[in-house]
Amino acid sequence: MPLRFKTPFTRFTLDTRGSMVAELVLVMPFLIWAILGIIVFFYGFQLRTLNVTGSNTIADLISRQREGPIPADDFENMDEVFGFLTDTPDALSRIRVTLVKCSANCDPDDSGRELDIVWSCPTDDLLPMTETDLSSTFEAQVPLMPQTERVILVETEVIFNPPFAYAMAPQTMRSFIATRPRFVNGLAVEDEGGLCYVAGDA
Repeated sequence: MPLRFKTPFTRFTLDTRGSMVAELVLVMPFLIWAILGIIVFFYGFQLRTLNVTGSNTIADLISRQREGPIPADDFENMDEVFGFLTDTPDALSRIRVTLVKCSANCDPDDSGRELDIVWSCPTDDLLPMTETDLSSTFEAQVPLMPQTERVILVETEVIFNPPFAYAMAPQTMRSFIATRPRFVNGLAVEDEGGLCYVAGDA
């Protein structure tokens, strides 16, 4: 590079003069933006982890039931436990518990597996799971099981409201857990208030 072109760059590189206040004013908005963004994502991933942990806790609690039927009100209590575990207000968390059985084509080599809902109990404004929901959305997540075997599906939802709205919009974090009953395969539910869906042959 010719010397006459190189000299200005050399002077600029070696020049240590500057205004600290001006540089702080320029850099501070980006620094604050980065710090707040880190805080938002930290709380988001923390809530996501708590959601999965809470889902596993509720699923394990139900799977250990030694006798039935389970009163439908118990699911509201489980929702409160889930809210406590996730440190989430009741209005921002909800659960849905569904018992599913395999009725036909249950072997691993079979095609066209048929799953039926035995009962489904939601909390808050969730609706019970339907056969359409099961076949179109959740069937692939239900593990293989022998015919007439039953599995408990626990769905949880938590609404995450970021402490600083600019970094991320409110999001609904969902978790899905499938577990088998440990002691009572034909776990029943007692629904006097009509909150649950119960199949006729449950």
